[in-house]
Amino acid sequence: MSGEYLISSYDRKAQIVTDTGKPEGAPAAPAAKTVYRIDPEKCIGCTKCARNCPVPCIEGKVKEKHVIDESKCIGCGKCAEVCPKDAVSPVEV
Repeated sequence: MSGEYLISSYDRKAQIVTDTGKPEGAPAAPAAKTVYRIDPEKCIGCTKCARNCPVPCIEGKVKEKHVIDESKCIGCGKCAEVCPKDAVSPVEV
C-alpha cells in the first residue's frame, strides 16, 4: 500500500490502495498438472504401458482398451515412451 492520502468531500481521511494482484501471504495458484490419456481408437491392448508404469494407475486386460486413472497418474511419461501405437499422450489438467 502506498502512503498517499485523500481528503474526501466529507472531510474523512481515506487511504489510496493500489491493487497489486495477489494479497500478501495468499497461497500461490496451483500449477497445472500433466497427466496422460490413452486414445481408445489407437490402443491395441498390448499392456506395455501398464507394465512400465511405476504406479498402479493403468487398467485393462490383454487385447482390451486400457484406461489411465488421472487421479493416480504422476505424469512421468513412461507409458507414452513404450506405447508402440502412440496411443498415449500428455494432457494438462
